[in-house]
Amino acid sequence: MSFALAMIVVACAALLSACGGGGGGATAPAQPSGTASTPAGAGASEVRFKSGADTVFGTLLFPTNASGNVPGAVILAGSGPTDRDGNSTLLSGKTDTLKDFAQVLAAHGVASLRYDKLGTGETGLASFASHPDDIGFDVYVREALDAVAYLRGQPGIDVNRIVIVGHSEGGLIAMVVANAMGADDGLQALVLASPPGNGYLETIEGQLRAQFAAAVQEGSVTQARADAANAQTQQIVDALKTTGAYPPGLNVTDPALQSIFSKANERFLAQAEQHDPAREAAKLPAALPILILHGDKDQQVSDGDIARLVGALQSSAHTKVESHQLSDVDHVFKEVPGTPNPAADYTNPSLPFSSAATAKLAAFVGSLSAKG
Repeated sequence: MSFALAMIVVACAALLSACGGGGGGATAPAQPSGTASTPAGAGASEVRFKSGADTVFGTLLFPTNASGNVPGAVILAGSGPTDRDGNSTLLSGKTDTLKDFAQVLAAHGVASLRYDKLGTGETGLASFASHPDDIGFDVYVREALDAVAYLRGQPGIDVNRIVIVGHSEGGLIAMVVANAMGADDGLQALVLASPPGNGYLETIEGQLRAQFAAAVQEGSVTQARADAANAQTQQIVDALKTTGAYPPGLNVTDPALQSIFSKANERFLAQAEQHDPAREAAKLPAALPILILHGDKDQQVSDGDIARLVGALQSSAHTKVESHQLSDVDHVFKEVPGTPNPAADYTNPSLPFSSAATAKLAAFVGSLSAKG
């Protein structure tokens, strides 16, 4: 039973024993400086931009046959050590989910920026390398806001046709960023691919309980260990919700909990809990076009998560929401014909990126790329 793999939705697990970002909050971004190694409009370019004290590295992909200014999308990665392409150091092969999304967008007239968030790829831990305990959720929001500002400053990008695409935890960050952007920041659409629908700590607690129950059933974990781990998880979650900190004198002994509830993750978890996905969804502009994609074989985000998000949008009178459940599609949008097995499926090169996701995304952005 692999607890680290199953905690895909949780941002901090096993990222050099730290992940997240530091301070700042979700305020309007300063214009970051950046460089591209090849001219805009020439396909893929390796780029970099500033976010606070850090240099963030990424890829800018333009449609090869772009004519005039085109819409631009910022693509936000999911949890853990997931880089600009959607690949994780926790997995032995390539998933390429974010790269696949970028290629679909480019094929349908939309440029995109995807980047190595703090703790991954070329960006690494940057200025936080010597003090990872200061990292929190807000730095990811700051990075995304700065990525939007950088993208809007690139030649060939229509500053009034900006799309944010968030996968998994990136869907939560996408909603927080969308709510932080001003009316003149050009946001025209939001794509939420397998987004969480419940609060961060509730998600962690639910996943851990489910994993321990499965491990007990298969005989790899005793009931006594499961009970002890669940009790400590409940204690930690309650403390984070009420005080924003771990319980005093916390000593996490179960290996399945240690990377999740490490000291380096304390700030991240407390800050992430402040952003309930349904509440963020309800605050989004009522006329903003929103596409929600979710596979029916997703073992990280449940149907209930999606229903909670859609319900929040419907109850707050959002008028342009599409939500699609995709058959035989898993959390990383691979087509899985049989029983899903994330440990093998996520990096299986014989499993293609979802054709249904491609079609839905293409149709959704088609009206954007047709304007200009």
